[in-house]
Amino acid sequence: MIDTSDTARIRPAVAADVPAVREVTDAAYHPYVERIGVVPRPMEADPAIRLRTNAKMWESQEIYPRYGYELVERRVDGPYDRVHCRKRLD
Repeated sequence: MIDTSDTARIRPAVAADVPAVREVTDAAYHPYVERIGVVPRPMEADPAIRLRTNAKMWESQEIYPRYGYELVERRVDGPYDRVHCRKRLD
C-alpha cells in the first residue's frame, strides 16, 4: 500500500526494496505499452533527478512540473521519442 499521508518520508532505497519498486514501476508503465509500442525504461538519479518519459505519455508531462521538474530536451533514441526532464537537488 502506498502511504499518501502528509507524514510520508522519502528514504534511500535498499536491496530489499527492489521487488516492490519493480512492481510499482511495472504497474505505472503498463497502460503506456500499447500506446507507445515499447516498454518504457525507468528513471535515473544523480546530483539532480533526471527522468525520461515517452512523448506520448502526456499525463506524466503534466504532472512533473508540479514537483519541480524542468524540461531539458526532447530527443528520439531508437524507438523512443523521449522528453528529458530534470529536478535539481540543491
